[in-house]
Amino acid sequence: MARIFIIFDEEDPKKFVERFKNSYQNRIHADALIKYNYYIENMPKHQIPEIDNYQVNRILAMTQNTKTLRGKSSADTTTLLNEVNTDFAKTMNNIIFDKHLNEKGTNLITGELHLPTPKPKQLTPYLGMISIP
Repeated sequence: MARIFIIFDEEDPKKFVERFKNSYQNRIHADALIKYNYYIENMPKHQIPEIDNYQVNRILAMTQNTKTLRGKSSADTTTLLNEVNTDFAKTMNNIIFDKHLNEKGTNLITGELHLPTPKPKQLTPYLGMISIP
């Protein structure tokens, strides 16, 4: 028997039920997030366009400012550009999947996807200071 199902004689049954409910909901949300990330990781990346030449030149210019890569061949930067292109494709797939979820709902082929409700974004303060009374 799992520890989550154990209730002690001295424990308040209401607290036990609340703890059990929270753990069950957290498990559902964790499972949904695992599925969500699995779907995005396994979406095809070969049809996503790569970053354009302007962005490649900016990345190469920034890498040439480091001491270790200054004056070396472009072979050292190909792995960096491949990593950037892979991250770009994952981000584009993430945007596409989120748009699909917003338009079509959370019903997928494999079943319902119960994602946790997103937290509301906090307003950015106008000044970067903390007001002290």
